[in-house]
Amino acid sequence: MQATLDDMTRYASALLSRGAGIVRPDTFAAMLAPAWCAHPRLGHMGLAFFCERRFGHASSFGHNGGVAGGWNTHLSVYPDLDLAVLVHLNCALARFDRLVSEILAAVLGLAPALPEAPLDPRLAASACGVWEAPPGKLTNARIATSTGRMRVDLEGGELRLTARRGPWKAGVRLVPADPGDPGLFAIADGDPDPVLIWFSRDARGEATGLCVPRFAALVRA
Repeated sequence: MQATLDDMTRYASALLSRGAGIVRPDTFAAMLAPAWCAHPRLGHMGLAFFCERRFGHASSFGHNGGVAGGWNTHLSVYPDLDLAVLVHLNCALARFDRLVSEILAAVLGLAPALPEAPLDPRLAASACGVWEAPPGKLTNARIATSTGRMRVDLEGGELRLTARRGPWKAGVRLVPADPGDPGLFAIADGDPDPVLIWFSRDARGEATGLCVPRFAALVRA
């Protein structure tokens, strides 16, 4: 689907009014209800909407789009602020998400709020290794086309994540992001709104899965 920025502002206005006069309130609520959620801090998937908290403060829903070599687009709607942000770029950037974060930081006037947290040694040791998409073509398409397999290593007392492709290919530091949840980490790659990832754990506190926003949960290779 292709649309102009003017058309998309009309669409965003309709979303801010929760589809009034177009769809029933319960239908609109169903569009935003969690259809899949690995961890509340990572956001959830509604029906074709990514629902998340930006900069740890502002709740939003929306979606990105793009064509390789052509353009990138972004739509996020902030009902509590009565605000929608749209970005149309007539070229394709490898780190379009970084540009969007910088624009949102300027528009929303928000700063990341990630408390310092210690690295849990049991979690750190068990998180090391290679993580990949679970078996099945329907569960790994987004992973296969963006990052591929990911490897976690313990270096100098810190966890480091390296992806087969994409923005984390050169490796990024993982910073503990919540003193109350040892499995939650922020990717320290300079993004104004760091991506959060989460390691699920068993009863012993050892990592059993790796969850990344908008991905299915990765399993140990």
